[in-house]
Amino acid sequence: MSSEGVRMLHRGVPQPLDSRKVAVVLVIVMLLPIFTPVTADESVGRDDFGVLAAMANALTEQRDSGEDELAHDSAEGILSALEARGREIGDGDALLATDGVIGDISMRETDPLEPSHPRPYVYLTDPGSHPDGWPNNLLDTLFELPPSFNDPLAIGANTYSVYVNYTARNNGPQHEAWEYGTFTGDILSLDGAGIFENAIDIDGDGSSD
Repeated sequence: MSSEGVRMLHRGVPQPLDSRKVAVVLVIVMLLPIFTPVTADESVGRDDFGVLAAMANALTEQRDSGEDELAHDSAEGILSALEARGREIGDGDALLATDGVIGDISMRETDPLEPSHPRPYVYLTDPGSHPDGWPNNLLDTLFELPPSFNDPLAIGANTYSVYVNYTARNNGPQHEAWEYGTFTGDILSLDGAGIFENAIDIDGDGSSD
């Protein structure tokens, strides 16, 4: 280049990000701790900051103070005073004048209504109502195999449950089911939606929405 020439530089067009390369990097990062485990301290310790000991001492002091006997004697004295003031009802007593008023009272049912909890609440409180294949404990959540193997990453702690309760307008069809998704998305599935995205059938028509 001669000394009289002029050179001009300009910024090029950025290259698009390849989602498959990102997926491969994420898979390597997730699998790396399996092949190179780190050492950890196996000892387990606990420290309640003296709360349990303080509670035990308080209960012991209350039991030894004799407050229970004092409360019992005081309650007996009050009940005895009430019994001593009791009397029989005779003619002309003011309490008899309420008979006509009480006869016009209408009684109503006071039993509480049956609770109607959402379905997820029922699943959490009643293990017998769990759908088939639903994890029942932490071990099942971490190590249970996916319902289908179209996504190799859908296993263990990388998965989460989705409760689907779909109702169309104007008394249309209803669909209720349990689906599962992955935190990494359908990056390796055959019909994947993309990274950090999951394709789930919401209305029960057999196709992912």
